[in-house]
Amino acid sequence: MRAQGGDFGLIHADVLRENVVETPDGLALIDFDDGGFGFRLYDLGTALVQNLEEPNLAPIAGALVAGYRRARPAPDLDANTLTLFVLLRCFASAGWIVSRAPRTDPRQGLYAARALRLARYFLEGSSPWDKPQLAPIRRQP
Repeated sequence: MRAQGGDFGLIHADVLRENVVETPDGLALIDFDDGGFGFRLYDLGTALVQNLEEPNLAPIAGALVAGYRRARPAPDLDANTLTLFVLLRCFASAGWIVSRAPRTDPRQGLYAARALRLARYFLEGSSPWDKPQLAPIRRQP
Protein backbone atom coordinates (compact mmCIF):
# COMPACT_ATOMS: atom_id res chain seq x y z
CA MET A 1 0.00 0.00 0.00
CA ARG A 2 1.24 3.54 -0.74
CA ALA A 3 0.67 6.26 1.85
CA GLN A 4 1.53 9.83 0.88
CA GLY A 5 4.07 8.55 -1.64
CA GLY A 6 5.68 6.06 0.75
CA ASP A 7 5.55 2.28 0.82
CA PHE A 8 3.33 1.45 3.80
CA GLY A 9 2.44 -2.00 5.08
CA LEU A 10 3.31 -4.67 7.60
CA ILE A 11 6.80 -4.16 9.08
CA HIS A 12 8.95 -5.87 11.69
CA ALA A 13 10.03 -2.53 13.25
CA ASP A 14 12.94 -4.07 15.19
CA VAL A 15 15.39 -5.44 12.60
CA LEU A 16 18.42 -5.43 14.87
CA ARG A 17 21.30 -7.92 14.83
CA GLU A 18 19.98 -9.76 17.85
CA ASN A 19 16.68 -10.36 16.04
CA VAL A 20 18.23 -12.01 12.97
CA VAL A 21 19.09 -15.70 13.24
CA GLU A 22 20.61 -18.16 10.83
CA THR A 23 18.51 -21.21 10.01
CA PRO A 24 19.14 -24.13 7.63
CA ASP A 25 16.99 -22.25 5.10
CA GLY A 26 18.84 -18.93 5.47
CA LEU A 27 18.39 -15.86 7.65
CA ALA A 28 15.16 -15.34 9.57
CA LEU A 29 13.71 -12.63 11.77
CA ILE A 30 12.52 -13.25 15.32
CA ASP A 31 10.91 -11.03 17.98
CA PHE A 32 7.85 -9.61 16.27
CA ASP A 33 6.41 -7.83 19.32
CA ASP A 34 7.12 -4.40 17.79
CA GLY A 35 5.69 -5.38 14.41
CA GLY A 36 2.72 -3.61 12.91
CA PHE A 37 1.84 -1.33 10.05
CA GLY A 38 4.23 1.41 9.07
CA PHE A 39 6.51 2.67 6.35
CA ARG A 40 8.62 -0.23 5.11
CA LEU A 41 11.74 1.91 4.91
CA TYR A 42 11.65 2.09 8.72
CA ASP A 43 12.98 -1.48 8.74
CA LEU A 44 15.98 -0.35 6.67
CA GLY A 45 16.58 2.55 9.04
CA THR A 46 16.44 0.18 11.98
CA ALA A 47 18.87 -2.23 10.34
CA LEU A 48 21.36 0.62 9.79
CA VAL A 49 21.14 2.20 13.22
CA GLN A 50 23.50 -0.32 14.83
CA ASN A 51 26.06 0.32 12.10
CA LEU A 52 26.33 4.11 12.38
CA GLU A 53 29.75 3.95 14.06
CA GLU A 54 31.14 1.27 11.73
CA PRO A 55 34.06 2.37 9.53
CA ASN A 56 32.45 0.45 6.64
CA LEU A 57 29.10 2.22 6.96
CA ALA A 58 28.96 3.28 3.28
CA PRO A 59 29.32 -0.26 1.86
CA ILE A 60 26.98 -1.63 4.55
CA ALA A 61 24.29 0.91 3.60
CA GLY A 62 24.87 0.28 -0.09
CA ALA A 63 24.58 -3.50 0.30
CA LEU A 64 21.44 -3.17 2.42
CA VAL A 65 19.76 -0.96 -0.18
CA ALA A 66 20.90 -3.18 -3.07
CA GLY A 67 19.56 -6.28 -1.32
CA TYR A 68 16.29 -4.56 -0.53
CA ARG A 69 15.88 -3.44 -4.15
CA ARG A 70 16.41 -7.02 -5.37
CA ALA A 71 13.32 -8.07 -3.43
CA ARG A 72 11.18 -4.94 -3.63
CA PRO A 73 11.06 -1.85 -5.83
CA ALA A 74 12.04 1.29 -3.95
CA PRO A 75 11.80 4.24 -6.36
CA ASP A 76 11.47 6.74 -3.50
CA LEU A 77 14.63 5.52 -1.75
CA ASP A 78 17.35 8.16 -1.88
CA ALA A 79 20.04 9.01 0.66
CA ASN A 80 17.97 11.71 2.39
CA THR A 81 14.91 9.46 2.66
CA LEU A 82 17.00 6.67 4.17
CA THR A 83 18.59 9.18 6.54
CA LEU A 84 15.09 10.21 7.65
CA PHE A 85 14.17 6.63 8.55
CA VAL A 86 17.47 6.09 10.41
CA LEU A 87 16.72 9.34 12.27
CA LEU A 88 13.22 8.14 13.14
CA ARG A 89 14.68 4.95 14.58
CA CYS A 90 17.20 7.02 16.55
CA PHE A 91 14.33 9.04 18.03
CA ALA A 92 12.46 5.84 18.89
CA SER A 93 15.53 4.36 20.59
CA ALA A 94 16.12 7.54 22.59
CA GLY A 95 12.50 7.48 23.76
CA TRP A 96 12.72 3.76 24.56
CA ILE A 97 15.80 4.10 26.79
CA VAL A 98 14.41 7.09 28.71
CA SER A 99 11.55 4.97 30.04
CA ARG A 100 13.68 1.89 30.82
CA ALA A 101 17.01 2.95 32.25
CA PRO A 102 18.14 5.34 34.97
CA ARG A 103 19.40 8.77 33.95
CA THR A 104 22.93 7.66 34.84
CA ASP A 105 22.87 4.87 32.24
CA PRO A 106 25.40 5.83 29.53
CA ARG A 107 22.96 4.80 26.81
CA GLN A 108 20.82 7.83 27.71
CA GLY A 109 23.46 10.24 26.43
CA LEU A 110 24.63 8.00 23.60
CA TYR A 111 21.14 7.56 22.13
CA ALA A 112 20.36 11.28 22.47
CA ALA A 113 23.66 12.29 20.84
CA ARG A 114 23.10 9.80 18.01
CA ALA A 115 19.63 11.22 17.35
CA LEU A 116 20.98 14.78 17.33
CA ARG A 117 23.80 13.81 14.97
CA LEU A 118 21.38 12.16 12.55
CA ALA A 119 19.06 15.17 12.75
CA ARG A 120 21.99 17.35 11.66
CA TYR A 121 22.66 15.10 8.67
CA PHE A 122 19.00 15.12 7.70
CA LEU A 123 18.62 18.88 8.02
CA GLU A 124 21.66 19.52 5.84
CA GLY A 125 20.41 17.01 3.24
CA SER A 126 23.24 14.54 3.66
CA SER A 127 23.80 11.18 5.26
CA PRO A 128 26.45 9.58 7.49
CA TRP A 129 27.41 7.17 4.70
CA ASP A 130 27.90 9.95 2.11
CA LYS A 131 30.30 12.19 3.98
CA PRO A 132 32.76 12.09 6.85
CA GLN A 133 31.46 11.78 10.37
CA LEU A 134 30.03 15.00 11.77
CA ALA A 135 31.58 16.21 14.99
CA PRO A 136 29.84 14.76 18.02
CA ILE A 137 27.19 16.83 19.71
CA ARG A 138 28.48 18.50 22.85
CA ARG A 139 26.20 18.77 25.85
CA GLN A 140 25.36 22.31 26.86
CA PRO A 141 26.24 23.17 30.50
